[in-house]
Amino acid sequence: MKKLTFFTLLWLAVFSSRAQDAPVSFLSEPIAISTEGWNKVLQMKNGNTLLFHFELKKSTIVKVFNKDHKEIASVKPDFKLIDVRQIDNATFQGLIDVGGEATLFISQQVDNVNTLVRLRFNGANGELTNEDRVVRSASLAKETQVKVLKSEKEEGYHIACFTYKEPDTSAIIKLMNFNGKNEEVDEIPYEIPTRGFDFTTLVTSDIDRAGNILIVSCLAKIIQYPELMDRTLVINYLPKNESTFTTNMVKLPEKIALSSVAFAVNPFANNINWVVNKEWVTKYGDKNISEQQESMYIIPESITAMKERYLNHDTANKSLAKLKGDTSARYWGNVKSMYTNNLGKTTVFFENRDNITDQQRIQNNRIVCAGDICMAEYDDNGTEISSILLPKSNYYAPVTYPPLAFGTVSEWELYSSLFFNSKKSHYIVYNESAENYSIAPGSLTRPVFNYDNTDATFYHITKDFITKQSFILPENNCHHQLYIGSASYDEKGNSIAGLMKQNKAGQTTLHLLWYKFID
Repeated sequence: MKKLTFFTLLWLAVFSSRAQDAPVSFLSEPIAISTEGWNKVLQMKNGNTLLFHFELKKSTIVKVFNKDHKEIASVKPDFKLIDVRQIDNATFQGLIDVGGEATLFISQQVDNVNTLVRLRFNGANGELTNEDRVVRSASLAKETQVKVLKSEKEEGYHIACFTYKEPDTSAIIKLMNFNGKNEEVDEIPYEIPTRGFDFTTLVTSDIDRAGNILIVSCLAKIIQYPELMDRTLVINYLPKNESTFTTNMVKLPEKIALSSVAFAVNPFANNINWVVNKEWVTKYGDKNISEQQESMYIIPESITAMKERYLNHDTANKSLAKLKGDTSARYWGNVKSMYTNNLGKTTVFFENRDNITDQQRIQNNRIVCAGDICMAEYDDNGTEISSILLPKSNYYAPVTYPPLAFGTVSEWELYSSLFFNSKKSHYIVYNESAENYSIAPGSLTRPVFNYDNTDATFYHITKDFITKQSFILPENNCHHQLYIGSASYDEKGNSIAGLMKQNKAGQTTLHLLWYKFID
């Protein structure tokens, strides 16, 4: 055998390095499930991937794929608590890997009261191993709202419960903590001081990447219904590994109502960055106009104060005004994701919702789904550092609102976007038309009316604001759309897995997609 020269070895090393740096994608063989219904995908720690397919009035299907992306099992579990005939009236609450079991949480009325049902599946063969009621409301009048919370860095998980009781208007928060064996370890209760208020609502229960938990409720006293209310926030913060809440009450201005979007702890300044959407009604003559504003509340971890910063994305507004030739043009969007790094810099992603008139909506019989993305960075004091606009189509969808089942129906999952952060980058995955692909930042896109000719696309944004757009499966004479709502992101492997629809030569097939991103 000939000896390899130094230059040959060097070439092999460079080639190997480049090969390892390239994204890796796999597409399964066609899957025998319907295009109707709802789908959820989970990447297990044992290397398997589980696909759950739910369809109204039909048996649920669980399919298992191994490390080689081959289907190795397909089962139809026989549920005792979940009624598949009314799956459209159920709510998906989470699907997580707990100790090697795929653990699915669904809320549905069981014996006429809202119940959180936990379904546990063998991660090797997909068989149902256990089905139990984890949280059960006392009655219809005393319903308990629940949310399953889990961070990537924890083996276990939490269930946040909020119970509002009428007519005495008392309210209780309870955090149930579970270990990596699906066993409840303890509970942390908190009774909200509701005396003197007319009603109480839950604003948010959320967990950040590090495992810190924020639960916020709102006490309200009616002054002049519906415009004027005296509102007070009750903020409960539980740092990771702590056993008691840090709590404080903060009064809001009159007319202001809040809906929470996301939060993250700023370790650089020991603050909580909480992004919210504020809504209020302003009277103009005889008309009441609803107005909105995105804000970031900067809260010390001691919860002793709350400083507000408006999220106006000024730099992006200047670009938009120049693009449209209108100095009054402003970007309006919903906050979709946020991330705070160890140096206190916060990155927030907004997704635009274009305004159209009621007449246009009736004429076209369509509604506008999310469009252009705004990415903005803020310092540890909430001051904007910079912001940019990332082009993305406005999607015009038929006016058919989805039922409650798991948030969206399959058709609507095509319009969604998936936002996530790796250790070094930000990613946005969505389906885009070829004519709008690789349009320069700050450019106008054309609306999309038909998804059959779109393809799964993603933005890769480095922490230095360097942006690159790519197709997930570039292929001529073939289109691949990802059901965004089905997809799951694995932070450790920096990969996603989800259900994909392939349109090729007039035929439509469904496949499971695996895609590994390279930072």
